[in-house]
Amino acid sequence: MHLVLLLATLMSSSLALSRMPKDDDPVIVVGGGLAGLSAAIEIVNQGGKVILIDSQKDVGGNSAKASSGINGCGTAAQKIMKIDDSTDKFYADTMSAGDRENNPALVDTLVHDSAESVQFLIDHGVNLMDINLCGGHSVPRTHWIPSPKEGKPSPVGVTIIRALKQKLLDLQAANPDAVTIKLETEVYGLVTWNDYITGVNTVHGGPKREEINGKAVILATGGYSNDHEKDSLLAEFAPKMIKFPTTNGPFAKGSGVKIARAMGAQLVDMQYVQVHPTAFIDPAQPTDRTKFLAAEALRGKGALLLNDKGVRFGNELGRRDYLTERILEDCALDKEANAKVAYMVMNEEAVQGFGPPAFNFYWKIKKFFTLARCRIFDLIYHSHTLRTFRSSLSSTHSLPTPHAAIGSKCSRPDFGEKNRRRRRCLCISLAILPFSPKFHQRQPVNFAFVDYYWLTIAPPCRHF
Repeated sequence: MHLVLLLATLMSSSLALSRMPKDDDPVIVVGGGLAGLSAAIEIVNQGGKVILIDSQKDVGGNSAKASSGINGCGTAAQKIMKIDDSTDKFYADTMSAGDRENNPALVDTLVHDSAESVQFLIDHGVNLMDINLCGGHSVPRTHWIPSPKEGKPSPVGVTIIRALKQKLLDLQAANPDAVTIKLETEVYGLVTWNDYITGVNTVHGGPKREEINGKAVILATGGYSNDHEKDSLLAEFAPKMIKFPTTNGPFAKGSGVKIARAMGAQLVDMQYVQVHPTAFIDPAQPTDRTKFLAAEALRGKGALLLNDKGVRFGNELGRRDYLTERILEDCALDKEANAKVAYMVMNEEAVQGFGPPAFNFYWKIKKFFTLARCRIFDLIYHSHTLRTFRSSLSSTHSLPTPHAAIGSKCSRPDFGEKNRRRRRCLCISLAILPFSPKFHQRQPVNFAFVDYYWLTIAPPCRHF
């Protein structure tokens, strides 16, 4: 999560004063994720100078981990795909997803500026011309990069960050005085002049400290979903969320929020920490508290979620809090991972929809998925740990898949002799489930009884 604050007014006058800023002084941007890079580019485009500071070896932050895309309505891609969307629909979906506790003015800005934001990324070389239906949306509006059928995948988060980083480097090459990038530099305080915040105190390479002055500071950092320090924001505002693992990197310790707070900034909505319903469990490190996100786009392209009894228990494209609650209530505890888990199932059709190169990264490189042609119901029912789950898969490749494997309401439907043809295939569509009819526009995925399946175990995790 990125917290973007323009600290133009000093809320506490107890700190020592710095020098008066000059008109041609740079704007200091703290944080090199999507928010920080976008701000830095726009500053230079408007004729200003910028100093971009990031604590890591490279820019990106959690933005680089984005795997399902960015939401927008009224975009060029939606028009090409003839998707019937509107700002009113987007606004209604967003307010509903937030149980109407959202700030209406901010939602209005999000919705009405979304097409321009998507176009901003397209203009900088990111091919966001494919669209998914993701959780909480009534129509497809999550833009991502079209999945190639072969070759290397293009993860949307990494691709966005690379494109914006290159743009900033191009601006620096054209005008070296306009762009300064400082990496592996930690900001630990803010510098003031009269009633304005104009600089930052930094540390780089151990004891080396430096005061960097400018004419304004933008804090484009603040995620705290991996904050386990003594002054943990998680422990203070969302202690119930500590039990979940996180998808966030070690840098997400809330430093931006803490710096702003120390200056007297008032914090709002800190208790709203989102839990993503599906992450991957690394078979080599099943109890690791940092997980790799199991992208919502997997479910958008057809992945099913089953409980330990082999039964679908919810709408795979429901709101994240809803689906997380369903997993916690309807799924069993995996003892080895020490977490409630769902079983994610994909077949060839779903894999092709997601894109084989991208899926192969999860399957062949990260080893998150296991391929089997097996009795899914029996396999899941008798597999209560990661170890037995994977060993069961390896011993059942030749077994046929029974009709009880994947169903909507009953675990062992009796099709009868006259319905023999129906036994060849089940058309898995959200429409056959009694969950949230509003979100049933996902394309059906056909799961044949004799088919290959990819399976993985997915627990919920803190996301932002």
